[in-house]
Amino acid sequence: MYQPRTYRHWVKGDDLVVCNVVVKETDLYLRATSNLRRKAHRMVLKYRDSLERYIARHPDFLTSLEPLEVEKDAPKIVRDMA
Repeated sequence: MYQPRTYRHWVKGDDLVVCNVVVKETDLYLRATSNLRRKAHRMVLKYRDSLERYIARHPDFLTSLEPLEVEKDAPKIVRDMA
């Protein structure tokens, strides 16, 4: 269920470029000195793909509330999250 993210407007910085990147559950609000939307979107797709592929083979990774042991050859983002 979507909840309004009113806190995103608490940040001041009228001189910054604002962009949103939304892919499935990932919902980013960025403020930067340049428009990072394309770069951020590419990165989100890359890391989500790694996670989704890993989760397809290891479904416990999606729902675990505690760190899990992962293989040494797991994607870096998975190792960082484990």
